[in-house]
This record gives sequence, structure tokens and C-alpha cells, in this order.
Amino acid sequence: MLMDFYENPTRKQIIVLLKKNSKQSVAELSKQMGITPMAVRQHLMSLEKRGIISYKPKKSGIGRPVFLYSLTDKARDIFPKSYVRFIKDILGIVEEEGGRGKVDDLFMRLKERTINGKYKALIGKSDLEDKVRSLVSILDADGMMVELEDDADSYSIKQFNCLMHSIAGEYPEACKYELQMYRDLLGDNLERVGCQVDGESACTYVVPKQ
Repeated sequence: MLMDFYENPTRKQIIVLLKKNSKQSVAELSKQMGITPMAVRQHLMSLEKRGIISYKPKKSGIGRPVFLYSLTDKARDIFPKSYVRFIKDILGIVEEEGGRGKVDDLFMRLKERTINGKYKALIGKSDLEDKVRSLVSILDADGMMVELEDDADSYSIKQFNCLMHSIAGEYPEACKYELQMYRDLLGDNLERVGCQVDGESACTYVVPKQ
């Protein structure tokens, strides 16, 4: 989704410059990059369409306002983070202090909090299709790259970007309670038929229609 920015060196340079120094004008970017303002504007338009940058006008006396460009919150996903190592360290401390049972309890409590928070609106829905499509919409908005297949007898939910993949290999409780969470939301007959931890391209969940 965001990989094309790394394949385009000019857009990558713009993103890096705005990361280091936000709120820059076209003229400032043009000077630093050594390309024309028109070329800068073309790349800025492409980044803006994808929600990576935004701009605000800055009044500079008489004449047309100068627009200052900066990165959006979405752009944060482009830059490497050490969250996985941080989370693993926390889970390791929990395990050292309370044993593996405490880790299991932590994931169980996280599941309950997620259901009663992010997915609370799904609990009151009675129509299965409505619940499935609502869940898929939330997951996709969270960056899980979800596809829904609507077959005659079942729904198949495929998650191509598992947010817990790097953790689940060491802490399978993450997968255990994700499955249980989806069952709590969509019914006990939901099954997981594929998992990225096992080398599959997607985590796939099948929900029978009856």
C-alpha cells in the first residue's frame, strides 16, 4: 500500500524532508531537492491524494498565500518502529513475574476490552451479514488489508496484514484470542482455516451462513 513511495526516490525524499522539518513550502522543498517547483507540486499532489501529506495556507502580507506542507498521521506507518520488540519485552516481563498463565490472562483481558470498545457496536447487531461486513470494514480501516468473499454457504474473511504476526510466533496466545474474539462476535461455528504464522499468505476465517 505504501511501498510505492519507497520505489519512487523523489517522493521518498519529500517524505524524509517533511519528517525532519515539517511545514515546508514548495519553494523550500524545490531548493533542497534541486528540482523545479512544478515537479515538486506534482509529487505533492500524488502524496496528498493518498493521504500522506496535508497543507495549510500561511499569510505572507500582500499577494497569494504560501502553502506549507506536512505529513499526516497516516505517514507514520512508513517509518520503521521498534514496537514489536517493545511489546515482546513487556510480555517477557509479564511471563517472568507471573508465569505463562499471566500472559494468557493478559491476552484474554485485551480481547474483552477490544470487544467492549472497538467492536461494541457489533454486539447489538442481529443480522450476520451486517456483522461480518461491519467487522471487515473496521479491520480494513485498521490496516489489516482485508478481503471478504461471499459464497453461497459462508463468508471468508482474509487478513493479509496480520498486525500480530511478529508476536504470535513467540506468543501463540495472540492467535488464540483473536480466534476467540471473532467467535464471540460472529458465532462459535467460525473457523480459522489459514494463518500467516503457519506460512499462509493470509489469516483466513470462515463463517457459515447457517
